[in-house]
This record gives sequence, C-alpha cells and structure tokens, in this order.
Amino acid sequence: MMTISKYTIERVGINDIRHPDEILSTEELEKYSSFKVPKRQKEWLAGRFAAKAVIGNFLNSSLNPKNIPITYDLSGRPVCLLNNKKYLLSITHSGDWAGAVVKNENCSFLGMDIEKIEVRSKFWIEDYFHKEEVKTGSPEHLTKLWTIKESVLKALGLGLTANLLDIKIDGEIKFFNKALQKYEKMGKPKFDIISERFYENYYQSIII
Repeated sequence: MMTISKYTIERVGINDIRHPDEILSTEELEKYSSFKVPKRQKEWLAGRFAAKAVIGNFLNSSLNPKNIPITYDLSGRPVCLLNNKKYLLSITHSGDWAGAVVKNENCSFLGMDIEKIEVRSKFWIEDYFHKEEVKTGSPEHLTKLWTIKESVLKALGLGLTANLLDIKIDGEIKFFNKALQKYEKMGKPKFDIISERFYENYYQSIII
C-alpha cells in the first residue's frame, strides 16, 4: 500500500488473492462465475480484491471485503458507495499484478494503469503513438507513455472506446477528438501524473 496525501494505492500479486468466497458478495460471485476463461476470472477477482483492499486501507476500516460494494458510475468508472459517500476508484491489472487507487469522496478525475515492460512490434507503436512521442523508442519509455494514456482515458471514463492517439504526451498532455470532447465536458479538470517503475519490469502510472 502507498498513500500520497489523500490518495491511496494498492498493488496485489495476481496469484496471491484470497478465495472468492472470502472477497465477493453474492452478486459478485455470480459475475465471477460468468467468466468462462480462467485467466479472465483471475484478473477480475484480483482487481476486485485490490479495490476492496484500497477502500479498507483508505478508510482505515476492518470491513469484511464482502461488505464493500463496488459499482459503476454513468461513465462506467468503478465507484464504492459506503456510509452515504461515493468514492471514485480506478482498477488495473497486467501480468502478475493488479492494482487500485482511491481518493477523497469529492474526486471526479482518477485513473490508474499497470503494464509490463516488453519489446513490442513497430505496428503497435504506429497504432498508438504520435511520432513526437517515440523519439527514444525504448520499451520502458513507450510502456510509461502507454500507462499514462490508459490512465487518462480511464479518468475520462472512456477506456479503450477512445483512440490512444486522442492523447498526445509531448511535454504536456494534449487531447483530441473524443477525448477532448469528454475532457471539455468535464470542465477541463486539473490533474497530476505519478509514474514509477516497480518489480523490475513493470510500469505504473496514476492520474490524480
């Protein structure tokens, strides 16, 4: 767990999760069982565990994870409704890790992404990055940019429904097309970016 001012981040190993019956409500167990691919089941469970853990740590509460409700807002972003307060969350998973971040109940802009650092094809680079973004071209640099773009799109409530080229990182973050429309609709909120490499070959970025 890491706390930054009023922001709390939780990372969990995807293979170190408690049994679903200890984490999930009845409704969540039904959702979990609906996934036919074991890998997808494990990733979803890990994300839920990270989200519930981060809420418990943020509120300094010993609540049973089964009693921490996770739902979604109108933009499809995960939220926790607890004690008549709404906490916006962001959930992510990649490879061996899942993570979640939460901030105070007045939060309206929040995103988190974890990605494994690895060499990717030139077609991947051409599809998701502007030429100005790939000057160094190193796998670590591109993975960092990817996590920032993903985090921004999650904060906007767009996810991958928007094109990653709608976000350009060139000294500052610039918005285009669908991402720009949503950002303007949200009132152009100010935000900070915190990025870090961890566990040798992973990168994490949060938008807070």
